[in-house]
Amino acid sequence: MKDYWFRQIVGGVVGVAWGVAGLEGWVAILAFAAVLEITLIGYKSMTADEDDEDFEDDDDAQKPSRFDGFMPAFGMFLCFWIFTYNLTLDY
Repeated sequence: MKDYWFRQIVGGVVGVAWGVAGLEGWVAILAFAAVLEITLIGYKSMTADEDDEDFEDDDDAQKPSRFDGFMPAFGMFLCFWIFTYNLTLDY
């Protein structure tokens, strides 16, 4: 559950950063996915008390997924990115 909220926070922060920087298009979206994955790997390596090896014998349905919460984080990123980009846009 901590990973879910961590992804939401990263999505919002990266969305604001990308909006202020004026990034556009697929490059910004792919960069968000890369930043989210890299920060999650770093976060898990610092805080995780369990390994993927702990789940080897369990059913795949019980194994924690690396992509749980990605789409809500992506939605958070898009909202913050679009809102911030439009606020910083000079008309």
